[in-house]
Amino acid sequence: MCRFAIPLIRGVFLSRRAPRHLLVVCLAFLVVASGCTPKGARNVVTGTVKLDGQSINMGTVTFVGGDKQVSSPIVNGSYRIEEPPIGQVTVLVIGATNSPTGDKPAEQPKIPKIKGPAGDMPMDLPDAGVNPPAKYSKKETSPLKIEVKGGKETIPIDLTK
Repeated sequence: MCRFAIPLIRGVFLSRRAPRHLLVVCLAFLVVASGCTPKGARNVVTGTVKLDGQSINMGTVTFVGGDKQVSSPIVNGSYRIEEPPIGQVTVLVIGATNSPTGDKPAEQPKIPKIKGPAGDMPMDLPDAGVNPPAKYSKKETSPLKIEVKGGKETIPIDLTK
């Protein structure tokens, strides 16, 4: 045996140079492999949601196409859907205070009071903006159809009463 050999695993020996070579090969593999993995979604649709020009600040947007359905929350009047169905899509919009069936508005939450230095004061809840009509909450009744092409797209959703 070479006097510069290092035992690796029971009965297997490597020269002192081998660990450096192995390290270089491993680092090269990691660099190549990290460049081959996708970073984030390849198909993304973003946009704003408005009803007759007024922002719908909170709620849910759903894209339905074929047998695929993808939803996204509406935050401050904007949405972001990753990996939506490609092609003709029906868009569903449910506001924060709509019931899921769209028949009647859900009961408004009670505004809790918090203890502060000046005593009890109401806690600020975010403004939900306007609510979309019930027809936009069901696939069968939503008149809103869009074409999703793939890649990164910006599609504003403009609803009418």
